[in-house]
Amino acid sequence: MLPLLATALLFMHPAAAAFEHCQAPTPGTERLGPHEDNFIVWNETRDLGWREDREGALRGRLSVKYTICGTHYSRAFNRPKPDQAAAAKGRTTAGNDTLELFFAYTGEFDFYWGERPSDPVINRLNNPGLHLRVPLRRYLGLAGRDDNLVVSVEHRSNGQTTEVSGADETLRANRAYEQRNRAFFDSISRGSNFVGLSVELSDTVRALPVEVATKVFLHFDEDADVTWGPLAGRRRHLSDYERLRVQASVSPAPGMWLDAELRVGDRLGRSTTAVTLGAEYTVWGLPLYLRWHRGPVGTLSNYSQRQDAIGFGLRFARY
Repeated sequence: MLPLLATALLFMHPAAAAFEHCQAPTPGTERLGPHEDNFIVWNETRDLGWREDREGALRGRLSVKYTICGTHYSRAFNRPKPDQAAAAKGRTTAGNDTLELFFAYTGEFDFYWGERPSDPVINRLNNPGLHLRVPLRRYLGLAGRDDNLVVSVEHRSNGQTTEVSGADETLRANRAYEQRNRAFFDSISRGSNFVGLSVELSDTVRALPVEVATKVFLHFDEDADVTWGPLAGRRRHLSDYERLRVQASVSPAPGMWLDAELRVGDRLGRSTTAVTLGAEYTVWGLPLYLRWHRGPVGTLSNYSQRQDAIGFGLRFARY
């Protein structure tokens, strides 16, 4: 309760200002747009220390936002300039000068094309949330024009139905773990509600566009007990693996982005730290995307399992 109370007190003034100044976008301005990464890749995954063979799937992610009121905003280096947008779409684009209240949804799935019977589609992520974006320079007198503070209340789950809390379910899960039944663990239900505190910074370093985003996860409702394998009964929670996320991107050349993401939890160590690296390069209008992940939280259903994964495909929008 203390983190939530501190959060409420810290952002009481911006929230009050939101209701006072957050007006509906003027006609002709954008409301709908990308939120985080949007991509589709062929993904090869290996569960280290448990099931060493690789399994491939077509992984897709869709992440969109809808501006309820205020200025619709996209990250500085990931959007057309106002004059270009006006010329291309016949309208003006507002700058980053007001609060923005928006709804966002991120979904993710794996399509096991030829890898499993009936070629199933597995739901990996459903993440709706309500977000308040506060431009740091205008409202707090800090940072640059494209730097923001974002406060969010979010839900995240994987849409599965298998519970593993009772004695019978625990026995079944441990048998599946011994049999290295990866498909069983893909069906385990996971969910979490949390408050997110994010700081988004954009700058140019030696003529190179650079973006950094840091997010703190304040989980207040988790359904994520681990009742199987070597971690059974050790009171593991999702927050042990995800308390802080740091993302950084740099554009070393036109049409190219290099990304890095680090996730750490309350239990510090190699087994609870996840790293994701990405590279995007546009060739003949196609945004080719290479993605590499190492560590836990590769999937929500079996978040404590270390997974090494590499994927290649297309990325249509960046975070």
